[in-house]
Amino acid sequence: KNSLLDVLGNEGQQIVVVGDTSTGKSTVINFLLGFPINFEASGIGTRRPCVLSQVHKNGIKKVQFAAKFCKAGETHQVESTEDVRQVADLVAVANNHKNTHYFDCLPIDCPVNSAHDRAFDPEPVYVTMAHEDFKYGLRLIDLPGLTRNDEGPMRIAQNYIQPGNVAILVIGKENANNGGFPQLAVHMTKCAQVCVIQNFAHSLLQSSNNVQDNLDAITTAFDRSKHADDLVFYCVDFGKPKIAEFVKDKRWKQSTKDRVGDQEDWKTTAASGGSEVQRVMYQHAARWAKRLQIDFKDKFSGGPLLAGLHHVV
Repeated sequence: KNSLLDVLGNEGQQIVVVGDTSTGKSTVINFLLGFPINFEASGIGTRRPCVLSQVHKNGIKKVQFAAKFCKAGETHQVESTEDVRQVADLVAVANNHKNTHYFDCLPIDCPVNSAHDRAFDPEPVYVTMAHEDFKYGLRLIDLPGLTRNDEGPMRIAQNYIQPGNVAILVIGKENANNGGFPQLAVHMTKCAQVCVIQNFAHSLLQSSNNVQDNLDAITTAFDRSKHADDLVFYCVDFGKPKIAEFVKDKRWKQSTKDRVGDQEDWKTTAASGGSEVQRVMYQHAARWAKRLQIDFKDKFSGGPLLAGLHHVV
């Protein structure tokens, strides 16, 4: 059971996930859902909204994916399949800046090199996941991360940051003075409910004042809004992903009984079923929350800072 909707009080509203680029939005989304999804192709990134819907279907033991993208008079579609790679390929096509005809912001015959920093488009790509363990009709929208080079992502975000929606802001390693998230936070004050998540919290609390600076920026942005008095700043960390590069050079650390380590290969776990991968991912996130509380107990002794996602899911 995914209780995100219970906690946010969501009844059919869209949950919009926003933030700057390189904040770890995709990882946070994985742990919110309790399921590993990563449809981004290397070097392409998120250039348009991805509308992700979880659907409950009795008797579906393995997650079934479907996807659809319509643009420039073309329709790309993946029918129900267990092969997530087919969905990843479709999403990559929709987000590839080299497909310049999919981006209305680009001039005709735009050079590919120029398109890389300017190709953002509001037309969504739709992805559906169906499984018997998905108890709610969750509808989550992953938006392009803000960049310094183009205002397109901010314009797209503003279209989705609306009073009836729930907004989740993911903050990464950027300081408030360098990132665009304080401006996003101001727009978020109109939303029905908001959730602010500081990713990479363990490393940031060790090495800088960014967490406090970011909290101060959000507090200022929410000042005099309906969210000012109940602001909660969720601090999370999940460790490094288990990729060959990190394993080979020993940057990836295995969890032990006494201390949580880096992330496991969640996609392998997902092959065992939706409920099992959700259980172990939530457990991993909870252990990291405990580590934050132990290593930085003075930071979480009271006030708006809370460690972990267990307050949200």
